[in-house]
Amino acid sequence: QPRCMGLGVGLLYALLFHASLFQGWMMDMLFGAKFNAAALVHRLLDTLQTFLLLVAASTIVDVHVMLENKANWFTYLLMLTLLSGVWIGRHLHVCVGHDVEGARRESGATIVDQLGCFLLYASALVLAATGDYELLELSVPALTFAGAFWMQLRQVARFFTRRALGLSS
Repeated sequence: QPRCMGLGVGLLYALLFHASLFQGWMMDMLFGAKFNAAALVHRLLDTLQTFLLLVAASTIVDVHVMLENKANWFTYLLMLTLLSGVWIGRHLHVCVGHDVEGARRESGATIVDQLGCFLLYASALVLAATGDYELLELSVPALTFAGAFWMQLRQVARFFTRRALGLSS
């Protein structure tokens, strides 16, 4: 019989899987809303993003199974790390090749924000590769959870920093 993980760990896992997948979907929707990226490369990367999200979602199982089967963790985190890398690549393409200055600046800021997500997911991936049970139980989910909310935290911090400096109304 599987051991009970407790309410706190169970909620952490439930939130982390839904938050990280929602963040992946949200980044795709925001990119489509902000930029007119109808080029073939963006269509291919969009298809790759959808595939990576589907593979990541298909690896989600019960908490005790995730902790016993390290391959699920590794696959899930690998998909999130690759997904974050694809976002960086899409925004880098806009940052370098777009005609509108505002689009290039927005993409540059998003790249800086997304690098934090990428590093948090990659750190969780490295820790999951070690296979240490204690690391898998709390540290890896905490890093993944932080990666899921990193973009929003950076945007809130940027807003309040600009407001404190009197740069925006």
